[in-house]
Amino acid sequence: MRAKLGDAVRTGTLKTPRIMESLVDKFVIDVAAGSQHNLVLDESHKMYSWGSGMQGELGLGNDNIGNFKDAQPVKFAADVVQISAGVAHSCAITREGRLLVWGQNRQAQLGFLERVKEIRKPVLFLGCIEAGVFGQVNANGVFDVNFDISY
Repeated sequence: MRAKLGDAVRTGTLKTPRIMESLVDKFVIDVAAGSQHNLVLDESHKMYSWGSGMQGELGLGNDNIGNFKDAQPVKFAADVVQISAGVAHSCAITREGRLLVWGQNRQAQLGFLERVKEIRKPVLFLGCIEAGVFGQVNANGVFDVNFDISY
């Protein structure tokens, strides 16, 4: 079962909009859709995810892989201001301009050596730390994470 739409419906298609009960008390300011997973960011700058998380793309840690039909909190200490979802990886930018990455890394799309196959919770990307702060991020498709850097 995949639950990208926030429902346990196996067809993968919903013909009418539905309220996601797990987010009903949240004011959502950003939404990102991956291939089989989704992310939302609320006004308190906290992230939530749901859908397929078999490769860590939900960012829920080692004990919480699988499919989730309800939004789950993605835990990270810093406030997040932007989110993006790729095919099986995700990324975000913190209020301080730091890049977070997690999910599948089989083609080194998270910026780590390929021997790191997946990262199951958000981690700071330190590859360009000396360049300044990250201004925008986009987890395109399967292979890449694009970002703008402010100096």
